[in-house]
Amino acid sequence: MLLSSIYQPNDGEAFSVYFNSSDQLIWGMYFSPIFITTQLFRDYSAWYHIVLVWDSANATAAHRCRLYVNGEEVTTWSTRNDPALNAGNPWCQNGPIPGGSQNLLGYQRGIGVQAWYQSSPYNGYMAEFHCVQGQALDPTDFGEYNDDDVWRPRPFAGTYGTNGFYLDFSDPSNLGADRSGNGNNWTPSGFTTSGTGTDVMSDTPTTNYATFNPLSTRGATATYSEGNLKSVPNQYNQSRTTIPLGSSTGKFYAEATFDNFSSGSFDGEEAFAIQPTSIAQGTVPAHNSGILGIHKAAGTDAFVIKWEGTVVGSAGATQSGVSWTNLTIGLAINFDDQEISGYWNDSLVVGPVDVSTYLDTYDQWIFATTTHGAQPTITFNAGQRDFAYTLPTGFSALNTSNLPAPSIADGSQYFNTVLWTGNGSTQSITGVGFQPDWVWTKKRSGSQDHFLYDVVRGSTNGNFYELRSSSTSAEGVPGTPSTGLTSLDSDGFSIGSDASVNTNGSTYVAWNWLASNTSGSSNTDGTITSTISATPSAGFSIATFTGNGTAGATVGHGLGVQPKMVIWKSRNSGTTNDHWTVYHSGMDATAPQNYAMHLNLTNARNAGTTYWNDTAPTSTVFSLGYLSTYINVLNRTYVAYCWAEVPGYSSFGSYVGNGNNDGPFVYTGFRPAFVMLKRTDSTSDWAIVDSSRFLYNGSQDYTLKPNLTNAEATVTDKYIVGDFLANGFKFRYYDSSMNVSGGTYVYMAFAEHPFGGSNVSPATAR
Repeated sequence: MLLSSIYQPNDGEAFSVYFNSSDQLIWGMYFSPIFITTQLFRDYSAWYHIVLVWDSANATAAHRCRLYVNGEEVTTWSTRNDPALNAGNPWCQNGPIPGGSQNLLGYQRGIGVQAWYQSSPYNGYMAEFHCVQGQALDPTDFGEYNDDDVWRPRPFAGTYGTNGFYLDFSDPSNLGADRSGNGNNWTPSGFTTSGTGTDVMSDTPTTNYATFNPLSTRGATATYSEGNLKSVPNQYNQSRTTIPLGSSTGKFYAEATFDNFSSGSFDGEEAFAIQPTSIAQGTVPAHNSGILGIHKAAGTDAFVIKWEGTVVGSAGATQSGVSWTNLTIGLAINFDDQEISGYWNDSLVVGPVDVSTYLDTYDQWIFATTTHGAQPTITFNAGQRDFAYTLPTGFSALNTSNLPAPSIADGSQYFNTVLWTGNGSTQSITGVGFQPDWVWTKKRSGSQDHFLYDVVRGSTNGNFYELRSSSTSAEGVPGTPSTGLTSLDSDGFSIGSDASVNTNGSTYVAWNWLASNTSGSSNTDGTITSTISATPSAGFSIATFTGNGTAGATVGHGLGVQPKMVIWKSRNSGTTNDHWTVYHSGMDATAPQNYAMHLNLTNARNAGTTYWNDTAPTSTVFSLGYLSTYINVLNRTYVAYCWAEVPGYSSFGSYVGNGNNDGPFVYTGFRPAFVMLKRTDSTSDWAIVDSSRFLYNGSQDYTLKPNLTNAEATVTDKYIVGDFLANGFKFRYYDSSMNVSGGTYVYMAFAEHPFGGSNVSPATAR
């Protein structure tokens, strides 16, 4: 339920549920709210499932009104005024509004209007609306967690009460029909219910279509409306959509309509195209930078396929005499054959044009519109309503159900975070959901090293060997048997009384990854034999090996595909130069193998061939240079943690900061559970945020820093990501560790749930 109200036309009050301009959810009187959430609702890419319970007969005041979002109760409020015992609920009774005039009856109720005088229509989607009278129900009456642990709506099997109703909006000709059987029908107002301009969409919580995404607008601001299908951009603006596409497979079609050009608009260049997601979200980008598709050539009405302002393909790729006033363009992207085609007036007018050179360069593309001198109204259609033109044969509309099926539908099967409070004795930490092979722990409430344990290095004397990410020291174990991490268990791990993991009253976090649940097997893919525990399906492996003192040595990693990130450290040496060494594919666009960073330091990326021997990792091995102090030293033992990217589960990329509180949006393709960041072009701390400590958007996302022993940092330090979203994360603050203007950063992220894909339920909005 989004934006609903009941109001009295002769009284200046209204009882409403709506989102305010600060992205909070308000429930209660228009001028005197009963409840205002602390949680912020600003995820435009997915659906919220909202359940409100009015139970004023409850003896406990705090239980008389309850709000649930995606099955979880909201428990933090910026304003809370509980109703009086047995106060009436105006939505389902013919009686006075609480707090309003007590002698007025005959209420008018509205759905999709904010309240007072039926103003401020809701600018979004509603899939269904239940109103149940006389029962205080649970969210499980309307939704459930599926087998992948994603909250999904379910049919309501109960009764609605005399004044209750159920609207499913299934019949465009009768949107207000009550499906409860009570006959409490509603009167629609202001809807278009057919054709290309219809307000009745195919978009649902389980089949989620692409729209414009206000969080990833490039350049100056744009004004969005009609559920983010319409954009009125400022000059030099690029409006991007919510669902990127992989560059390897699939055929997709979408349309954009341009209208209401301002004077002099044809001096510029407008476009409907696709753009790599990796193109930086600059403050004032060139109007055609990094965009591949249909352009209007400057000063003309030409209809051209371009990349970076240059015509792509043969001279036949140009169509002249096109009027861009009230023009609908269809763009067909064929990743299978690496071609682009343009449609106008229901016919193919440009293409198909071979764009393999460009598609091969980037992993992901996203639909985008761009303007130069113009400020047109641009309407996007991914197929949630009728296309203006016929969908080309073999092409699909752009929704989450038409994306490739993710191989991992529930990220918590391979990565999970657990929290606990120390008791100073022994504990079994459960809730991981699997037996972890790599456990990274950190004390939250005080200063303490990060401690890293794994199944391949194993244990001795009742304790697992520990390495410290903030230190160059060699691996060690607590001095007393069975006081550190003592075992890896089927649903977590066990600990003893050592202060590193179990000081009485202190709080801790552990990040846990699944490999093969074995202590490793021999791998001879490289010139150095390694011992490996790997789960290629989740893109993670642990490798131990012994250095041979030779530049150009190779080490097998067991992933079967090229790693995106490798972190390694010597085990049996602890000199001051014995750094943790990090490879990340995002450190350089063309030759990341020429750079390295250090997990225990704040340094920017270092250039040189001594790290990776100027050789990129392959599907079987990573290469080593030689440095006598700590890189591939003869007879020195090492451990390496290696990751490949798995769409919908893990993401390794880069972004450029903009230095303000409306920071970059980073698309991951999933709702994140864990994000680690590092600036590459200057000094900064590493930073880790996870969804178990960062409970909701608008709360403090407590950051921990792998290179430091510090307790978790809060908003006072501005070490804040901002928002975790259904398809990525968004910066809402700026800091050297996160979002300096022009600063370049790399990240690694792991999923709660994929954003979408064939045969999976898409992640909910956060």
